Amino acid sequence: MRGITAKISLLKNSILLMSSMVLLRFFSAATTIVLTHWLTLEDYGRFSYGQSVALLVMFGVSVGLPTFIVKDVSAKTERSDELFVTCLKLISILGLIECSIIAMLFLLGEFSQSLASTVIPMSVGGGALAGNMVMQAFFRAYDRFALQAALLSLQGIVMLVILSLTAEIFDSSIAVAWAFAGCASVLLGIHIVFAARIIRKITGRLIVWSSDGKFGARALLCKTISFGLIDWVMAGYPLIIGTGLLFLGGEALVGIFYAGFAVFGAVSIAALVLDQIFIREIVRLDKTQQAKMSRIYIFSATLAGLFIGSSLFFSANFLASIFFSETQPSLVVVLKVLSVALAFRFISLAASSFERLNDGQNKVLLFNLCGVGVLAFAMPTALQWGLTGAATSMVIFEVCLAVIFVCRTFLMGSGYVVPSSKTF
Repeated sequence: MRGITAKISLLKNSILLMSSMVLLRFFSAATTIVLTHWLTLEDYGRFSYGQSVALLVMFGVSVGLPTFIVKDVSAKTERSDELFVTCLKLISILGLIECSIIAMLFLLGEFSQSLASTVIPMSVGGGALAGNMVMQAFFRAYDRFALQAALLSLQGIVMLVILSLTAEIFDSSIAVAWAFAGCASVLLGIHIVFAARIIRKITGRLIVWSSDGKFGARALLCKTISFGLIDWVMAGYPLIIGTGLLFLGGEALVGIFYAGFAVFGAVSIAALVLDQIFIREIVRLDKTQQAKMSRIYIFSATLAGLFIGSSLFFSANFLASIFFSETQPSLVVVLKVLSVALAFRFISLAASSFERLNDGQNKVLLFNLCGVGVLAFAMPTALQWGLTGAATSMVIFEVCLAVIFVCRTFLMGSGYVVPSSKTF
């Protein structure tokens, strides 16, 4: 009876988490569409570039802490308060350092004043969202899935309403960027309050901001940095392409590219949902069945990627008409090219999950860096074809990752069998 109850609870929590993630992506996509109509193409280009920087800061500040908290802390409640304080110290220090570096780069570099004034507050917002991610990890670790789902939905709604109103009233990327930073900071405060209450209830102690956690922060950073760098690399490669377009053709080209990338990211959520479904099932099987189910997962991911990619290809004209006040034919091309990358994104995510489960995060990081290396090598030539080349360079990156991970998983005979002692 307990086993059935546990399975029902797990299914309920999975549905809550996945539904909230899908809902957040929906609100994010809606926000993007509204902003493309209320802002000029150049202003939206500056905002979307700042959003890409904010994403980089978010993963650079969270630095793998959510993965560590969920994976290793769920059953260790006696020191939750110490970990909570250490996490706050670490993200505060990293956020200050990274936002300061970005401010210096954009104020002293060859960037326009309007772009710098947009990117700097966006980076602050990215640091705040990193804190949200860490607090949400505590919610998951202690089975507060309903709370996390509610706060994720609140985040999507608040961002949609506040950013849309700001864009309509002020018609400026700088104003929208400060609204983004303000919303993210307020949401961080709400997350911290809820997380602190949960941890105080679990430990039965008041949370004290002690001064003896410096070494703890360093030790924690050493444990989580490999996970953080993986996410940081994946968040950074669109920024590399966007920066190339920025110097090639200005903010207008950047805006069109990131509008296409927003659609790509929104439909890619299906890959994460598929990953959650299969991985939770795989870890419960014996080694022989794990190998079989892993191959089924790769096959299913391939089919799902092909289906969603084909749907994106044939609906590109309709989707492009939703963005911007005037139809942008180049956005149609970008969407069609990015549809090719979807199947490979599904495959690489599936295969990389096996490596992560087997503590192979260093290999995942190495493979991602190889993909970035190929991208950096191909991009100067690809950008000669403008937006089409930029989208094609994304396809090259995704293909490279998929080939590397599939070869590692199957041809080398490792990476797809998860030890029975693992939990997820």
